[in-house]
Amino acid sequence: FQDSMKVACAALVVVHFPLLYFFTFLYYTDVGSTLFVLMAYYWSMKNRHWLSASFGVVAIFFRQTNIVWVGFCCMCALINHLRRNGKLGKDDSLVRQIFDAVLGCLSMLLSSIWIAVPYVFVLVGFVGFVIKNDGIVVGDRTSHEACLNFPQILYFSVFTICFSSFVSLRYLNILKTLKMVWNFITSPINLLCLIVLSAGMFYAVHHYTYQHLYLISDNRHFTFYIWKKIFGYHHDVKYYLIPIYAVSTLVMINELSYRRSSLWILVFFACTAIVLVPQKLLEFRYFIIPYLIFRLNLRPSTWLELLVEGLVYGVVNYLTMNIFLTRTHTQDGHTGQRIMW
Repeated sequence: FQDSMKVACAALVVVHFPLLYFFTFLYYTDVGSTLFVLMAYYWSMKNRHWLSASFGVVAIFFRQTNIVWVGFCCMCALINHLRRNGKLGKDDSLVRQIFDAVLGCLSMLLSSIWIAVPYVFVLVGFVGFVIKNDGIVVGDRTSHEACLNFPQILYFSVFTICFSSFVSLRYLNILKTLKMVWNFITSPINLLCLIVLSAGMFYAVHHYTYQHLYLISDNRHFTFYIWKKIFGYHHDVKYYLIPIYAVSTLVMINELSYRRSSLWILVFFACTAIVLVPQKLLEFRYFIIPYLIFRLNLRPSTWLELLVEGLVYGVVNYLTMNIFLTRTHTQDGHTGQRIMW
């Protein structure tokens, strides 16, 4: 009973996630897009793959990039299939898991193909749409030009840690946390990975930081003020944030590793990157689905963690709705302009 109550309360808290809550009241595609992606993900875990793929098709009608999350559902279904049949270990190294996954799919070729077929049909249909449409974008293509905006994944990591701040309660045991950090940095492989990760982040920030015209000209969005106050403060600020990016990414990986394998985590970050990196515009709405998938795959929260999470969401929702409803300004001669996510 306690577990079922906690699950129900966790669900109640998650549906008040500020980005999702805010756009529930506006005519945006985000709520429908999120609903059908999560339905596709849910049914893929229940081994109802044709049903999952069907919800994936509906999700794509809301937002074309949801084809990536259909692929994510397919990969998760295959990973679960391999684990159930003892072909994939959760605690093995990433290289070993990739090797075992390939061999496992080959050794169970027919069943693996049967799982993948519904999702492949969706992919084939989507490819047909792209060919017919001469591109993935529906609407104003000049405002949705693709680029390699690698820092998007870094912004997402900080965004995720900020909204899952309840996770910080798990690191309040200073001695335990210091021991974990010490064990991490004294491992040559982990230290090498951290150095490579930080170097990669520096390269991405230095060469691939973009400012979309809307980001620096449209003061009706919170991202305008965040970019102006933080990144616009000094040219080098973007480099000072690299340690925060690194810590945020490592915390995300650590939290996911309690319930998910290294291969699953790799697939999640790969799909998140495929969705976010081509986007030149920093837009928090793009973070909704990957954030919720991250949140739903964390280890169960304590009652205190749920309370803190609910309070954070509640305060943010109150502030953002209050700003939207009570503060207006004039832009380009148009009065009554409001500030939103």
